[in-house]
Amino acid sequence: MPETIADDIPAISGLLFLGSTFTLFFALRTRRKALALERIADILLAPALTGMTVSDFIMVYTVW
Repeated sequence: MPETIADDIPAISGLLFLGSTFTLFFALRTRRKALALERIADILLAPALTGMTVSDFIMVYTVW
């Protein structure tokens, strides 16, 4: 089965979601540097959501 970019983007997005989730978890648990961790979580979340949306469009509009 040939690999496509639509297979790779969700994997990368999943890692970004995981990184965002862990970063936000640690931001909620700590008092120091919480704002910086929240910013990192936001930075990781935006490309994850965008990548997931792009891969969905690729899968929907690709003729199989």
